[in-house]
Amino acid sequence: MPGHSWTQFDLQNDLKSVFLEVTSTQQDNATVRNIFIFLDALDEWDENDRKNSSEFEFFENLVQKDVPLKICSSTRPRSSPTSRGSVIEMESHNSEDIGRYLQKTIGGRHMKDTRRRVLIENLSMKANHNFMWLVLVVWDLDNWPTVDFATTENILKRIQKIPKELKALYDEILERLARKSDDAMREESYFLLQLIAFAKEALSLQEVMEAISILIYPDTWQSQLEHFETLDFAACIRTWSRGLVEVIRPGSQETPGPSIVQFAHTSIHRLLVDHCGLKYFDPAAQDPTTNKIMCHYRLFELCVKYLERDTLAQPGLKLHQYVMSFWMEHARNSGERMDAKQFVFPGFLKKCNAITKNIVLSSRENMIRRSNMGKFRGCGSITYEERLICLLAAEGCTQLLVVHRGCTLCYGTTTALGEQESMLGSGCALLQAAEHNRVQTVQYLVRQLNCDVNFRGGEINTTPLCQAVRSGSVDMVKALLDLGAKVDVCAARTFKSPLNTAVGYNDVTIAKILLNHPGVDRRRLLCQPDMYGQYALHIAAYHGLASMVETLCEPCERDEIGYILDLSDRNGETAYMVAVRKGHDTVAAEILKRLLDS
Repeated sequence: MPGHSWTQFDLQNDLKSVFLEVTSTQQDNATVRNIFIFLDALDEWDENDRKNSSEFEFFENLVQKDVPLKICSSTRPRSSPTSRGSVIEMESHNSEDIGRYLQKTIGGRHMKDTRRRVLIENLSMKANHNFMWLVLVVWDLDNWPTVDFATTENILKRIQKIPKELKALYDEILERLARKSDDAMREESYFLLQLIAFAKEALSLQEVMEAISILIYPDTWQSQLEHFETLDFAACIRTWSRGLVEVIRPGSQETPGPSIVQFAHTSIHRLLVDHCGLKYFDPAAQDPTTNKIMCHYRLFELCVKYLERDTLAQPGLKLHQYVMSFWMEHARNSGERMDAKQFVFPGFLKKCNAITKNIVLSSRENMIRRSNMGKFRGCGSITYEERLICLLAAEGCTQLLVVHRGCTLCYGTTTALGEQESMLGSGCALLQAAEHNRVQTVQYLVRQLNCDVNFRGGEINTTPLCQAVRSGSVDMVKALLDLGAKVDVCAARTFKSPLNTAVGYNDVTIAKILLNHPGVDRRRLLCQPDMYGQYALHIAAYHGLASMVETLCEPCERDEIGYILDLSDRNGETAYMVAVRKGHDTVAAEILKRLLDS
């Protein structure tokens, strides 16, 4: 729909709602008609897309309920999957698209009509309905130094030498990129392909420009960045990648989004990552296993160098996520393909750490001097290794944490309690895992690595339980309580208890869990003030949370409730007075009723 965009989550929910509405309507009718589902560009889906697509499970459930479904999948002829279903041939439409594209790109050349027709016919014939092949070849012909469009014979000779298969064409392009005489351009091509292949999320044009400036030209990166900004950097990217990487602006024509950099087709990503396409640049990448498991140590080092830069004008590129994707990929492949995690991980990490050791030692103060580093806040006292551990915990990558057991400070072990001052602003692994609802990681850190479940750290010197309450994760709150987390331990700087935090977020479910936890002193919880002198009931009254007031008062005995309702904050106001002052009549009436009953 022009002018409108969905997130993946919104689109999935809307799609399910439509299907449920259609199927429920049909089940009420006597005549049940078939429902057709059209899946477009199925050849662009990889295994992860199919595994992670909730629609497939949804469709299977519909079939099990005897809902009549017919699925029509759209795919390019060269990649058509084997199927027992009927096939609708649409190649003529593909040919028309190819013809229009060639007329547009070749038609503007200064050549005779007969030459143009011969050239278009030869390109169409060799493309064999493969549009991606055609786009790359036309772009390649434009940039081929010996091709003269005034001479048809030279062009035809070049076309005959171009491989017919798409993968073979990719290989030829990569091989030519690796043979570049200009070492700087070769390095730019190599790094660009690696960056786009392994980036955890799409990178903007500005981010790629900054990364290449800093990582390829570390000594003159500022002047290089200024030079790139004067160029058509999108054209530079196409030149470095020979058309394999493109720059697009998502969104509608009226309101286009920022330019992002991506591969021209998903098959290019699979070639580079799964089929050792980077072997032309890196001799170590000779097979998919080596390519994925050993990663690219040189790029790992470059990422660390990037993190040293404090004066970057726009520090938007989160290259730690790029590094993180290597570790995550390694975790998956070591577990699934090699089944030797205990042997592979230590060696892998040792090599990565050996490369970065000198950088870490020489710049530990500069490493984390940036305020926005993604999933947690850092300060100058935390090392690169410690920061990586926090990232691993936030991602739930439990397998890798065991290798760094000696880093007691960021794990939140008992030995680190005496060094709380250096922890302020950094955050430990336990806090990160709790905040991001990594239940298994928290259990592993506490049970296997002896982390203190009541460890306090981070910006406000908070506890894992407070972090979990702030995130609204019921499962994490229950897990931490089972592990021995104390309900009455407050954040050291704000004096905010887990209960006061739950009340502030109006999370009735978590408030009930905390109040009803076995052995908890409810009176003590309800009488804990924060740094502003506010008690749990005062916070609920201030915000007009009637259901929360009821939740806080319900489990208390008559003598307890009278004492709690009589508590005054630092302004000398009771909860009832706060509710009246703020104009929350319902809350005031509920408190008054409790007062009269007590």
